[in-house]
This record gives sequence, C-alpha cells and structure tokens, in this order.
Amino acid sequence: MKTVLKYQIDEKETTTLNLREGSELVRFEYVQADKALFAWFEEPLRADIPTTEVEFKVIRTGHPIQDEYIYLSTALDVIGPEAFHLYQSQQQSTGDKSFGGRQNKDRIDRMKLSEAA
Repeated sequence: MKTVLKYQIDEKETTTLNLREGSELVRFEYVQADKALFAWFEEPLRADIPTTEVEFKVIRTGHPIQDEYIYLSTALDVIGPEAFHLYQSQQQSTGDKSFGGRQNKDRIDRMKLSEAA
C-alpha cells in the first residue's frame, strides 16, 4: 500500500525530509492561502522500508544553480510573477534514489546517458 503525504518546503533555506525509499514526487505547488510552497510525495506504507534523508532546495528564475542539484519541478505563484524551481541534491540521488517522480525519470535517464557520452 501507498499514501500521499504533504510537506512544506522552505523557499529560502535547504529543506531536509526523511522519505521512504521508493517515494515519488507527485506535485509541487505554491499554495496562495498559506503563501508557502508544498510538495506531495507518494510513499510506501510498509514499516520495513528504510527512510532516506533527502535534501531539497528552491531556486528562483535567474538565480545560479549549483552543479550538484537536479531539477524536479516548478511551482508558480499565479497572483505574483514568481516561479519556484525545486531541486534535489545530487549527492543523495545516486542510482534509483532520486525523488523526481514519474515525470522526471526519463529526463534523469537522458541526463545520465548524456553524461556517459
């Protein structure tokens, strides 16, 4: 069995979450009512699945992105002209432990192929 859990993501500081292995990002959104960023992850419910500390960082459009971060998703403030880009630390995304979700698996695989060339 699985469930979807919601986590607040800090827009200025790095956010560290303890996610079960096999978790996938299903949505990243700026919630106007809370004036905050949230990420929803589909996570396994089995208690025997270990958790992993995963580091996320929000980077705004036009700001520099360190090489060790992998793009996951973008959230928009529909009232203000803001875009928030969610990145995961690459140090924790080796192998199949990236939490980029279904929509990013192909992009990450393509990126790995291009790095090998």
